[in-house]
Amino acid sequence: MEKDQRKTRVKKLNAKLPDDIKEKSYLTRNVDTSIAILNSPEDDIVLEALLFLSKYADICLINLNYLQQKGLLKKVLDLFDRNICVLRLSLRLLSTLLTIEDVVFEFDQGIYDNYIKRITEFYITHKDSYVKEFSVTILMKLANSCRITSLIFSVDLLNPILATLKSLKNLGLLQNTMALFDALLTAPAALSVLPELKNFDASVIVNYLKHTDKEVKMLAFKIISKLTLFALDNYQTMFKNQKLVEKMMEVVMNPELKVNHALAMQIISNCLNSDITSTYFIESVQFLEFCCWVKTCDNEYLYQSVDIFLKLSAIPSIRQILFDLSVEESILYFLRSNEKCILNKTCEAISYMSEHKYCCEHMLTTTVVGTIFNMLDRTDDEEDPQNDIAYRTLANLTKRSFKAMSILNQLGAQAKFIDLFSKGLTVMSDESFSNVTEILYHFVVHPNYQHTVVNSRLFKELLKAIQSNHENVSNLSTEMITYCLANPDFVDLFLNQNGPEIVVETLNGTNSLKLQKSLLVLIHCMLYNEAVTVEFIKAGLIKVLKDFPEHIKVRSPLIKTVLDLIFNAYLPLKFYETHRLHITDKLNNQFYLINGVWRGSFPFLDILRYEKVAPIVSIYVVDYTYEVKEPYEKLSNTSSSLFEESKLDFMVDSMILKRSLNTFFHRESAHSIHYDVVLIGDLSPDPYLPKYIYHINKLFEEGKEKSLIDKIRMLSIYVDTMMCGPDESLKVPQKYHTFLLHIQSLKLKLGTNMIPIGYLRIGFHCERSLLFKAIADRICIPCSLVQGENHIYWNEVALLEDDNSKSGPVLVFYIVDLMNRVGSLIPVGSRDADQYCNEKHYNK
Repeated sequence: MEKDQRKTRVKKLNAKLPDDIKEKSYLTRNVDTSIAILNSPEDDIVLEALLFLSKYADICLINLNYLQQKGLLKKVLDLFDRNICVLRLSLRLLSTLLTIEDVVFEFDQGIYDNYIKRITEFYITHKDSYVKEFSVTILMKLANSCRITSLIFSVDLLNPILATLKSLKNLGLLQNTMALFDALLTAPAALSVLPELKNFDASVIVNYLKHTDKEVKMLAFKIISKLTLFALDNYQTMFKNQKLVEKMMEVVMNPELKVNHALAMQIISNCLNSDITSTYFIESVQFLEFCCWVKTCDNEYLYQSVDIFLKLSAIPSIRQILFDLSVEESILYFLRSNEKCILNKTCEAISYMSEHKYCCEHMLTTTVVGTIFNMLDRTDDEEDPQNDIAYRTLANLTKRSFKAMSILNQLGAQAKFIDLFSKGLTVMSDESFSNVTEILYHFVVHPNYQHTVVNSRLFKELLKAIQSNHENVSNLSTEMITYCLANPDFVDLFLNQNGPEIVVETLNGTNSLKLQKSLLVLIHCMLYNEAVTVEFIKAGLIKVLKDFPEHIKVRSPLIKTVLDLIFNAYLPLKFYETHRLHITDKLNNQFYLINGVWRGSFPFLDILRYEKVAPIVSIYVVDYTYEVKEPYEKLSNTSSSLFEESKLDFMVDSMILKRSLNTFFHRESAHSIHYDVVLIGDLSPDPYLPKYIYHINKLFEEGKEKSLIDKIRMLSIYVDTMMCGPDESLKVPQKYHTFLLHIQSLKLKLGTNMIPIGYLRIGFHCERSLLFKAIADRICIPCSLVQGENHIYWNEVALLEDDNSKSGPVLVFYIVDLMNRVGSLIPVGSRDADQYCNEKHYNK
């Protein structure tokens, strides 16, 4: 009889849901009693207690807390081995208890792991649908814990879940299974398990997107959103085959599916992050419809939509197709928004699309450029507080199209950019400062717009910017100054603003090879101007260039070029630094050399004259400014017949020529030396050097046609005559003593140590070599001026000689002897030449 009653009760429980329990009066003692009798061995008694407790738990949250405090959890877990009815109610009651966080926390402590595994097994293997449903609900609530999900993943659970999803007809079980799957995908362990699911079919989940149940549909969207976020290649390939992106676009454009729009947008965005699904759909009808839809869509869709176009425009390989589909027009429609985050993404998309030449031209309109330009005035953008994106977009547009510059010019944007450039990093980031500089650069180098930006204010700011720590700003500023200096007005401004000092200081301080090259180009372009060249020299440019490491000099051959140009432009400095003037270096007016050891930086003649400085050492000056106004009489018959009788041999007694020359200069003594100088310490003019040149030319004209060797020998004798002193019988020490008296007398008379070379009547190697070079350069005798290591000076001349070879004449260099065998030519490199260049000297 009892067995029949028990079967009837079980049958009723199978036929009714647990919620069909009749209403009862719930007293605390009844609850405590029910909890206590769960330990009963009688299934009927336990079943009645579970029914009572389940109904009590369903009433309110407070009841659940009370049950949890009374230790119900452990008693329920111990009922898993009872009959099917007890198991059902135990799992249901456990699912209800997991509504409160304390129960979930208790599960997460690791003491119930075996029970969790049993619940997982119930879901996988149990044939009762209610057991499966309650089990999956429990697992879904426990899946919020990473530790528990890792425990769940230790069992092969995903495959059973996927198998269940393929064949489920029970709506409740389907919902809970999908919810569990969704929860498990949130766990980090999912990424390690998913690639091993070989039997996963994405179409199963995709098909549920059209399910009639809203909850199932929403869960399908959530699951696909997470799967696409993982961007696993095998899943993305499945989604591509299922045309997932197109389906999502159809969902977004369908106002009846608005509840799913946000997830659909997210899925599209996720797919764009995978190479497999990022571009395959761009020629589909759905995408074309989407491009039209965004032009009129509600503002709430703009942010996610523009993000989609931003990701597409960032892919170079599809820009041509995007242009063919007029996608840039859809992008421009986002400028209608007032949301700064949307405008920022639109600007970035425009920047990407502008890399396509024709697309750039198509997008550039006054409205578009004006909108972006107005973005520079924003002050409250948290995402982009310094408007870096707008600056970058305008810089890209001006770099890629002259049309952008034309529109900015119409907007009068140059004044704005100059103002921003002057403020620099006080109002902009490093990136924006660089972009503004680049925009100004494009205006400066463009001949049609240069006049709209180049002014004294900008030029001064550019000089400051050269010293910027931002390499690109310094480099572009240097290039702009180079363009500006084509205008003479800016050359004067460059000098007045200490431009040479700034450039040299920056060149000395930078390690950027690119900036070094730009500065060298600037210097190279300015060396045509003598005043600027001198200022560069005074600023210490020579030392900076010489101090560059050899590996830098090798990579920057312009360093040597600039050095050579400076030396060629200022021969006194070249001789001071290199101790040699080549035969191609023709002395210019007021060339000077320092005869002695100079301590300190190179002295400039104009500074010495301005500051009225009298240096200790002697400074010899070559001054061609004095003019010979009246032609001199012809030489005496003695000197004329000398050249006729020599038959161009010139192996005559040099004393004959010397007497002739002494007679000539005795006759010219009426032209007395004027020692009166307006400014004490200033340089006196040289009336003698031009007369020497005039005289030697007359001597050449009166003789027959002479060879270059004859001219060299004659000029040697001429120089020796000028520098021989009053008494030729004196020994060298006595001559040197007389020389010192002569020099001191000249310094006293002239009021300075700067002595014009024509004033000297006594001289040794230095004085004779300089006078020889000074006259030779004016009478077409190619010669050099060299200073050796032992402070010995000499001249080298170049002669063409036939070496009896088929190659023809060769250039041979000789040293001109001005001291011993005057007029003799000594082959360079010979023993005699080494002896001449290293002999003991007195003139220190």
